[in-house]
Amino acid sequence: AIGLLLQLYLGQATGSRDASALSQRLDTYGALVQAKVVQVQERLAGLASEPGLREALASGDAAQIAAQESWLVRQLPEAQAVRLLPPGVNLADGASKPAISNVTLNLLRQAEKGELPAPELVLPGQATTHIALLAPMRDGKNVRGVLLAGFKPEFVSGRVKDLPALPGYLEVFQDQGGGAVVVADFGDAAFKQGEALAQTAVAGSPWRLAYWPGESDPLAGSSDMFVLFLGLGLIVLLMAGLIWYSQQVLARELQNDGSRLLKLLMDHYGSRFRVPPELFTSRLFFDISSALARSASERVTEV
Repeated sequence: AIGLLLQLYLGQATGSRDASALSQRLDTYGALVQAKVVQVQERLAGLASEPGLREALASGDAAQIAAQESWLVRQLPEAQAVRLLPPGVNLADGASKPAISNVTLNLLRQAEKGELPAPELVLPGQATTHIALLAPMRDGKNVRGVLLAGFKPEFVSGRVKDLPALPGYLEVFQDQGGGAVVVADFGDAAFKQGEALAQTAVAGSPWRLAYWPGESDPLAGSSDMFVLFLGLGLIVLLMAGLIWYSQQVLARELQNDGSRLLKLLMDHYGSRFRVPPELFTSRLFFDISSALARSASERVTEV
């Protein structure tokens, strides 16, 4: 992935307008949007496994359920509202928070089967519009209820907005009712002129990305320095991971060599012994054990 991003950057720096380069850039944007959704879905699924939620829902006590829903909102600061719903809800409810629409009911049916539904934009254009995310509340193999959370559409923009300035306009949209509904957007909307230069799907969702370039060349290196920064950032993360891994491996090797040295000394206490060259991973422990072996041999000789 790092090599691909750096290759994309170098191609842009030479002024290349290859269509695959633009597709790769959109795939990067799409991956960032997907990563944000997956992060929240995993958090939601973890919370749905809390036994206290199932117990409150099974009790049917409105006060207990409301207390658990309030607790969930505190655990999900980006959520507008949260509901704990029993299986079998089949009526839309505009007064619910989040509101339950026909789209929500379809998502509930999926969650009741133990599935993790894809995110959906619910009631677009209305004051209660939100992105619905659901997680089944399992008790073993059985689904005892569904955790429904509603998020402001802007929440999907977190990872994309962390990048440097976008050299154009990017839209996340969802096909609904025969038309395209905007879920979130980034950049200057003034660049949205005519057809989008390119589109791509956001994996794990019903959404698509559309991109309109700015006044500068969308594939020029001067307008896409963020690709280089992203690649360099990934390199730094990879190097840090390798260093951490190397430290862990070294620590384990030193610990194992220490145990081997201790066993060698205990097994040959007061007598001569030989140090097999393949016994230790570390040269340091081999030298130490060899010195001890010579010292033991000299003591035995003296006696």
